Amino acid sequence: MLSQILPVLLFGCILGLNITNKLIVCSFLFILSVLITNLMAKLYHTANTLSIAMLCVLGSLALNWYNINILFIGSSAAITISLFCSTNLFNILDKKFALSFPISNLISSAIVAIIDSIIVSVALLNKFQINKVVEICIKDCVFKLSYVSVITICIYAILYFIEHLRKTNVASKA
Repeated sequence: MLSQILPVLLFGCILGLNITNKLIVCSFLFILSVLITNLMAKLYHTANTLSIAMLCVLGSLALNWYNINILFIGSSAAITISLFCSTNLFNILDKKFALSFPISNLISSAIVAIIDSIIVSVALLNKFQINKVVEICIKDCVFKLSYVSVITICIYAILYFIEHLRKTNVASKA
């Protein structure tokens, strides 16, 4: 069930990224996309995760063909590169270093958030002056890193709650 929902959610997030122009919403949708991709990387094989992510980006491009400009192409390139880096980095942290899902997600999302902000800022150089682009880049990084932190805390809280429920159920059965 979850394996069927995740690609649809990822497509919705990527499509939403290209529809909205609010920085705070774009940052949230980006981090949500990275979280979904990392979750898919945990559940699927890396090649499957990357192919699903690329299909979602291509589908978003196809649905927004009428709006293609340098900023749109830069945004699509940024999300493509970011999801690729996130999946590979997450797999390295998860498999090679055997870190937990929340920690692997936190590290990969934080690194990729900075990479994405820089790529999008380069695309914005064509539209804004350099000082405005730097300001947007810093705000974007702050929003993304804040979202990553909050999501990690929420994941830990949910995992703690599930573990507490398991212990309570085991104790009540004994």
